[in-house]
Amino acid sequence: TGAELLSLSGHTDGVNHAVWNTDESRILTASDDKTVRVWDAETAAELLTLSGHTRPVRYAEWDKDESRILTAGDDGMPRVWDASTGTELLVLFGHVRAVHQAVWNGDESRILTASSDGTARVWNAETGARLLTLSGHTDALRQASWNGDESRILTASADGTAQVWDAETGIELVFLVGHDDRINQAVWSVDGGRILTASADGTARLWDAHTGAELLALSGHAGEVVWAAWNADESRILTISMDGTMQVWDATGAELPTLSGHAGVVWDIAFSPDGTRLATVGFDNTTRLWDASTGQELLILTGNELNTAGVAFSSNGTRLAVSGGDGTVRIYVLPVEDLMALA
Repeated sequence: TGAELLSLSGHTDGVNHAVWNTDESRILTASDDKTVRVWDAETAAELLTLSGHTRPVRYAEWDKDESRILTAGDDGMPRVWDASTGTELLVLFGHVRAVHQAVWNGDESRILTASSDGTARVWNAETGARLLTLSGHTDALRQASWNGDESRILTASADGTAQVWDAETGIELVFLVGHDDRINQAVWSVDGGRILTASADGTARLWDAHTGAELLALSGHAGEVVWAAWNADESRILTISMDGTMQVWDATGAELPTLSGHAGVVWDIAFSPDGTRLATVGFDNTTRLWDASTGQELLILTGNELNTAGVAFSSNGTRLAVSGGDGTVRIYVLPVEDLMALA
């Protein structure tokens, strides 16, 4: 039935992001109220409040041993915090507009940021020193990410292009041109040989990551494509559009099930850990669970009083965290056996 297990209440404005820690004993949230908070995932008790950002916080994550927390938001100054005490350890100064994303590299010695100022930057994660600035885009950056061996960096921009850069020198290596409007997302394939992009021009496209050649264009949505991703084995691609639909595609470009049900825009989506289910949240204030293979709707969850903003599965796929504009995060228990019987 998707029973509500917990409600995390304390933020005074919308929650933009929520994520579990590794053993799922705590939940980390980032909010428009300019704070980041850590919660007990069993009792809903607030354990820690990180205060220091001067504008809404869009993103937060733990490092691998959960001793530090990295945050980013509209004030353009990503921050690193002590996860036990809430002490601010680092402020990364340099961006002049909002930072949409901040991520650690594999050994957590560096941090990569993407900003509305049109640049991506690489920082020393211990000292906060700026190591590299990637400049070349003519509009805001939506995203930046390393490839698997961290030799290259991929950036996606509102200027309608994606670019691949040498991660040591900052030299531009590949320029992906073909979209007619801003790129909302760009992701590497596991082997780093391909790049998948989602654009406001209503298409998702697949590219050769080494040559920049366009391999595939996925057209069919009636509105801009805000999100695209592969499934676990990269045999399928899922796209979300502002037209209110989600489309599954064979990785060769064949159109598979269309997931229709939300009354309005879909804000966020998450694959279950085993790749068999999808969770979506939308403007209609509902959270929906779907069979990833057939597109069948399995469950509808309600409860948020204002727009739902984000969704995340627990690592075993039995719980969902749903964040909303009413300032709460709701935790739902999923009846996995019942869902598998429905699918």
